[in-house]
Amino acid sequence: MGDSRFCPQCGALVLPEDAFCGECGAALKVERPEPEPPMQPVPPPPIQSVPPPPVKAAKRIVTALMVVGGVVLLLLLIVLALPSSNETAQPPLVVNEQGVDTFRYQHIRSADAGFKVAGVKGEVGFSMDIPAGWQRQEGTQEHELVFKSPDDTPELQMFLAVLAEPATKGHSAADVATTHLTELRDMAADAEVLEQAEILSRVGTGQRAVLRYIGPSDSPGKLMTEMVVFQHGKVIYRLELTAPEPLWHTAQQAMQQALASLEFVP
Repeated sequence: MGDSRFCPQCGALVLPEDAFCGECGAALKVERPEPEPPMQPVPPPPIQSVPPPPVKAAKRIVTALMVVGGVVLLLLLIVLALPSSNETAQPPLVVNEQGVDTFRYQHIRSADAGFKVAGVKGEVGFSMDIPAGWQRQEGTQEHELVFKSPDDTPELQMFLAVLAEPATKGHSAADVATTHLTELRDMAADAEVLEQAEILSRVGTGQRAVLRYIGPSDSPGKLMTEMVVFQHGKVIYRLELTAPEPLWHTAQQAMQQALASLEFVP
């Protein structure tokens, strides 16, 4: 006989395989629930990256413009920081088909060249701009400064001169201009006065004349001369520009700059 046991209801002896008590009929087997499987750990949900909020089109445009502007500004600063070659190079004369030249200028002071006017005491002198690269003509006297263009051929040579003489009683700038016009017309073949008038400049009123004449044998073709005469204190100053006729409009730029920058006793 297998293991025996007692009925929990009436205490009667029952067998292990009995489902009910033979005395009271009580159920002996208790249905037990099947054990639940162990719980599996639930993995946490994956972390999803949150997309950045959309950037508005206007903000993108502003940002792009700021970047481009910064690059342009940086390039401009670099260009300005580079040394300019114009400061050291002596520029050649540039002539185009219309006869218009481009000059750069250097400022000169007559005192640096030992400029003097005999018989005149006190303040005597001037300063003005001349084309860069023009050199002083040798063999001139103390009361005159003559500058020549760096061209070696007569067809391209230009001259800019300043001459001075004492102003005497009854001897005005107009008288000096007339005298020198007469001298030029007497010494030059077929000389003709193209212009003659009074001009007003930053240093005062002056006398101006323009001549055209046949040049000497070593300077073929016709020459042009512009003369401007001023009186300042006890001195009469005469500016003269001479150039071959084909370069006349070019040469006049040198005279215009000289007149625009002219100062007496700087």
